Amino acid sequence: MAMDLPEPSSPDIDQAAALDAVSMPGADVEDRAGDPPPSGSPAAPSMDSEARAHALDAIHGYKGWNIPFPSFGDSITRDDGHWRTRMAEHGFGLSVQSIPIFQINTLDNPRRVPDYVPPCVPENLNYNCAGGRSYFGQGGDYFVSNLAYLTYDSSRWGVPDGQITFGGHWGLSSDEAYSPKTVRVFVLSWYQTLFDGKVELKMGYFPSLTEFMGTFVGGMVTNPFGPNGFLPLAMGMSPNNVSTPNVRATWHVNDDFYAQLGVQRSLPVRGATGNPIYDEVNDNASGLRFKSSVPGTRILYTGELGYKRQAAPGNPYVWVRGGGFHNTSDFTDFSRLLADPDATRKGGSGVYLLADRQVWQQAPGSPYTAYRGVYLGGTFMGGESEVAAFTRYYELRAYWLGPFSNRPRDMISLIANHNSVSDHLQDVTNAYAPYTGLFANEYANSATASYMFRVRSGVYATLGVGYTDNPSIQYFDGQGSSLNVLASMFITL
Repeated sequence: MAMDLPEPSSPDIDQAAALDAVSMPGADVEDRAGDPPPSGSPAAPSMDSEARAHALDAIHGYKGWNIPFPSFGDSITRDDGHWRTRMAEHGFGLSVQSIPIFQINTLDNPRRVPDYVPPCVPENLNYNCAGGRSYFGQGGDYFVSNLAYLTYDSSRWGVPDGQITFGGHWGLSSDEAYSPKTVRVFVLSWYQTLFDGKVELKMGYFPSLTEFMGTFVGGMVTNPFGPNGFLPLAMGMSPNNVSTPNVRATWHVNDDFYAQLGVQRSLPVRGATGNPIYDEVNDNASGLRFKSSVPGTRILYTGELGYKRQAAPGNPYVWVRGGGFHNTSDFTDFSRLLADPDATRKGGSGVYLLADRQVWQQAPGSPYTAYRGVYLGGTFMGGESEVAAFTRYYELRAYWLGPFSNRPRDMISLIANHNSVSDHLQDVTNAYAPYTGLFANEYANSATASYMFRVRSGVYATLGVGYTDNPSIQYFDGQGSSLNVLASMFITL
């Protein structure tokens, strides 16, 4: 019976939000004197380093995300010494990113699980066992993710918008359950368009979470704090530092409406530890295993419909998207665990709906500043209580992009969310409580406030604070709430 899931302490770090970078909605370049070069135009020698780097984005920046990929122009090295231009002459682009994150509970609560709880075994991953942790950040935790994307412009071969990408990830962490230590391939993909750009096709090894849903606040994953919707990951969807074989097709009905479908080999949802991310990395160290060796691991299907309108003068940003996913893998059946510790069920499904709208345009006079202003958004996710540890997720968010004229790339965000725990998982946990000393929470409520500021080109820092009333699925007597101090950096070379 694998029930020792990594317990979230909201404001939890959205793993996907911890792993990639930033562009403002509707603003692919920064507001600066003079018109910027057209995106993807040849980098003329007369341009400065930043402008030359921006000009390479459309062709050599990594393609396929549903938010803008980090701009070469918003990096530490930009095109200093024309090094990116020289790579582009041979068809290549390179983006390297590093994301260190730290989180610690500041309340006078226990920093570890009491000794009367059963001792740790390898399958616990140091969670909910004597001397272990109940949630990330309980006694102070960190992780550092480093990613590199090397792209090749296959449109040189006559492939419309074609791109081949190789990506590597290496990382370390104080919490193996939350972010496993790893050095592995996480992108090996082919991308192209069809029918004059109406259809995008991508296949290979790549993560799904940056291609669907859009869980990143403001489309800016340089701020990883606040979102706490774990349902897609628990249901087998791959986050940004872990990938599996994948195919994704998107039909752009017009400039605003789209429909897309993804077919992904699921993460192992019933592995040795019950943690899909850890079990995938442990089973697939290179990142290139096609078929999982975890029995019952099959296919995850995801479908999404969306409407996205970029910010423009007098035309506020709007993004509404909704969809569902179905995983054909074998899941632990929480509803039958008390009668049969090995109970399984084939298949599990979930749905989601997210919406964001700019409610005030602070600087609508230019297409490069129209993104600045106040936004409101909300999220709903739902899953089946028999197979999903979290069955309902609700989120409300408010954020302010470019709050100050001299800080046009900063963001202030306020996020509140509610997670409901499966009633079947509660029953199982509480039934074993006389022997384990661990009880089940019914829900978790959290609120997060953070400020992300741009330190310099290619460097973003975020500081925040977040409170959670029930910071884990399983709790011990006297565990208490959490009030976490949050800090992160996002560095693009």
